[in-house]
Parts: sequence; C-alpha cells; structure tokens
Amino acid sequence: MMYYMEDYNLSEQAIVHIELIFRQKDKKLFYEFHLEKPTHVTKSEFVNTERDLIIPLSVNEDSIGTPLPVMTSKGLITHINIDYDGKSIKFLDVIKNSAKLIRRGHKDNITSFDEGFKFYLLKDRIDFVLAVKILGANTINKIRYSLKGVVLSSVSDIAIDDIVLRKSGEKELIIRDGNIVYLTQNIKLIPLHKPVSKPLFVEYNNIGVIDIETYIAEDETNKVYALGFMTSEMSKPVIYYIDKDTLDSSKLILDFVNELMRPKYDKVKFYCNNLGGYDIVYILHVLLYYNDNNLENKYNMSGVLRNQNILKTSITRDKHGLTILDSYAMLPNKLRDLCRDFVESTIKSQFPYMFPTQDHFFYEGNLPLIEYYDNISYEEYEKMSVVIWSFKDETIRYLINDLLSLHQILTKANKQVFLDYNVDMTENITISGLALTLFLKDFYKKKYS
Repeated sequence: MMYYMEDYNLSEQAIVHIELIFRQKDKKLFYEFHLEKPTHVTKSEFVNTERDLIIPLSVNEDSIGTPLPVMTSKGLITHINIDYDGKSIKFLDVIKNSAKLIRRGHKDNITSFDEGFKFYLLKDRIDFVLAVKILGANTINKIRYSLKGVVLSSVSDIAIDDIVLRKSGEKELIIRDGNIVYLTQNIKLIPLHKPVSKPLFVEYNNIGVIDIETYIAEDETNKVYALGFMTSEMSKPVIYYIDKDTLDSSKLILDFVNELMRPKYDKVKFYCNNLGGYDIVYILHVLLYYNDNNLENKYNMSGVLRNQNILKTSITRDKHGLTILDSYAMLPNKLRDLCRDFVESTIKSQFPYMFPTQDHFFYEGNLPLIEYYDNISYEEYEKMSVVIWSFKDETIRYLINDLLSLHQILTKANKQVFLDYNVDMTENITISGLALTLFLKDFYKKKYS
C-alpha cells in the first residue's frame, strides 16, 4: 500500500500503523496505534446493502416489471409516461426538475437517455421507476428512481449461470437465490495534504497543569476539597484549599476557574492527568449548576470527545477563555510511571487516598494507618513516620509535588518533540494526532494526480 496514492483498497488483513517514540537516554517509551477494519456490520451498512437488493436481479427485461411507454426522437427518449393513481405523469420532466437541485457533473445528474434505455414501474414498500439499459448478453445497468425523479440507487448486474455479480458504487456483491453470499467494499480515502510549515520558534512556554483532590461527602457524592495549578511563568504552584467555616466545594471550584480565566492565562494550555475520566467531571458539574441558577454571565462550555471521554474542554466567559486538555491522551501512562520514564527529580509521593473525609480536612495527629494508603510497602510506610502529621499540609505538599512533576514531564516531552521535529506538541490533542502531524510534515510525499 503506497502512501502517496489517492485511493486505498484495504483488505481485512490490512493494518495502518503509526508509531511515536519518546527517548530518554538509552530507554524507549513508545505507543502503537492501529486502524483495523471493523469485524461487524454497522446499521447504516446493513440498510444500504438491503437497499441494493430491492432492485430486481433479473437481466431478462421481460421479467423486471411493468414497462412504461416512451417516445423517442433522433435516438433520444423525449417522453416517459406513467399512469399512477388516475393521473398521467410526464416522468422525464419530473427527472429534469429534480436534477436542477443537483450540481452539474454529479453522478446522479442524469437527464438524457438514449433509446437503448427502457423504463419500468415496480411495486415494493414504496413504488419506484427502474431505468434499464442492456449492455451485453448478460450485463445490464439499472437506475432506481423515486416517483419524484430522485435517483435512489444504481447497480450494474452480470449474470453467470445461477449467480448475479452486482456492483453498486464501491461495493461488489455476489448473489445467489436472492441472498448475498459474498460482499467486498472498496474504502476510498481522501488524499492527505501536507500542513503549511510554521516559522521556527522557541519551544512553547505557556504550558499549564491543574490537579484536584476529592472526597466522598455525607450524601455519598464526590466533591472537591483541594485543587491547584501551575504555569511555565510561575516558580511554584498555586493551591486552593476548602474553607474551614463554609466547607463550600462549589465556591472553591468557581474561585479556581475564575482565576484561570483572567487575561494573563488566555494563551496558556492547561493539562490535567486523566481529565476526561476524573477531574473535569467535578468542574463541569459545578459550572452547569451555576448556569442553571444564574440568568446572566454564564459559562460557555464545549469539548472534544473520544469514546465518551473528554479530551479537551474549552470554557469561555466575558470574552476570556480557559482551555484544559487531557495529558493522558498525549502521554498514556500513570503519573508515577511517567516520572520514572522521564527520570524527573520530582517523584510522585505517597498519599492516604482513603483518609479524606469532611472530618479530616484539618486533622493533625498521628500518621494515618497503612490501610489508608494504596500500593505501599511497610518499609515505605515506616519511613514516613512523623511526630505530628497534618492532613492539610500533606494534601498541599502532595498537590504541589504532582503539579511540579506533571509540568516537568510535559515541558520535557514538548522540548524533545520540538528539538527532534520542529513541531509544537501542544498543537495536538492526542499522541496519535501528533504522530500524524510528524508523518505529514517530514515523511509524506504528495505524488497523487
């Protein structure tokens, strides 16, 4: 399969493979992407194939349907008459009027028929007209029209003994006894176009990261009690922690979002690890509730989804916007593993995920029991022993560590892509999109005609 051809015919075994490698010294971290032909038939494909069988299979024009009278002049059909429901229809005029709505040159814009064509009225769930032209002893073309002169489908049939080979567009069907026994479908892909090169630029410095921490409230819903953000222009993250007096999780999120929608952050692209599967749910829930209870100054939200997961969210208000992307879509791995892969100085720390409750937000005392931690050894737990352990301080320290780690990883990955390919990683949402950008930029040769 040559990449510069305009049309591709993919067999069931054909696989399109794109690979992107992030390097770190002698280590390689790579991801594979496969485009495979679906093994199931979609509803639309079933309906289209079923529609192909509505046209009679016979190549014997006498057994097709009720013939319609036509008039000819100078080798062309000038009149097609249909008596239908007590009315006389000049069907050729109907076809020409319908064709006015179709652009010139379209395959369905057929208004002229030579005297080799014959027309038949057929009865089905809806009545239709079949235009037929014999091309050879066993070959016949058939065009199916609605009574309003619209082309519904067209096929070419070749009869071989008790088998009919039917071609309909890019499909070829082998039919025996009225049943499809084999079907092939050519997949037509539009030609790829090489992107316009951008001027050389210094690596993108407006990368931001956000992270949130949640707890299970008394009503058994998850709510946010702490969150933070960091940008390339900041020396350390900014942390928001729930107010001791109000314990208002919604206000915490609104204050956070409103801060990020200030003009100074308009050009920053914020990343969140596992955005679509976790963090964005809590943010959007609060913003939607706000919109439902306020008539003015609402938040406008839009997103990019894949398999019901949100890859990108855009929030606008008062002519300012906030863009949040899922870092997992670009670097699909856990943050702790990414830290090891990129050998960062900031390593994801341990945190008692089962400890956060409304009663513990301002807890100070002994280190929580090991049961509150996840995937931690007794040796690691014993090293964390402290005289006085503060849940608030530990949460803030944990958030800062995660934000610093994710920011360093994204900055380093973007720098590597820029130095290797002169491409800004942040212009793409997913790693597969980045791989396609690199392919089009450096490896795609436009040679199709």
